[in-house]
Amino acid sequence: MNIMKKINNHISFILLFFTAFVFSSCNDEIDSDLFTGLWVQQSITEDGQEVSLSEKEKNLELLIESNGVYRTHTNNDDGSGSTEYYGAWTVTDSKWIEFSVNTWTLESDAYTLSESDQWNENHVLTRFTILSVDADMMQIRIKTYVGNKKYSPLFVVHDRPLVTEDNYSQITNEYKELKTYIFTFVKQQ
Repeated sequence: MNIMKKINNHISFILLFFTAFVFSSCNDEIDSDLFTGLWVQQSITEDGQEVSLSEKEKNLELLIESNGVYRTHTNNDDGSGSTEYYGAWTVTDSKWIEFSVNTWTLESDAYTLSESDQWNENHVLTRFTILSVDADMMQIRIKTYVGNKKYSPLFVVHDRPLVTEDNYSQITNEYKELKTYIFTFVKQQ
């Protein structure tokens, strides 16, 4: 009887040790300190194809602060100055980084409305999948509608066009077409 008790104790110890080992080896937690610092955009791909960066995108600086705030700074394409934007960021489940951004959506029959009423602004958390991050580089991915990428500030504020009967169909179709975008940033030391 005493031997059975010892065997059960050993089996319990082995199971406890194995369980602790399995859970500790599954820890893929990303250190959120890796994200903090000043990042410069290096490239964007759309469905695996590299896209040409606008002047704004070429000189985009993304400052991620440890207090949960991020800031972007970029020079305007026309040389008329610079644009800054700020919001909140967080890492969820070591898989996603979320940035609060302003998204713009088109009002239905926008071409019948005045210019100031054609677009509707919403402030939302936008989730990016973390592909990789280390002390030097960060790659994040988002699957979103072409219209969101084109007209909402995913790091860079883009101009929204005056909606007319001629371009209304094209713009609404951009909000129906999904694409995958990968943003690559290099950390400034």
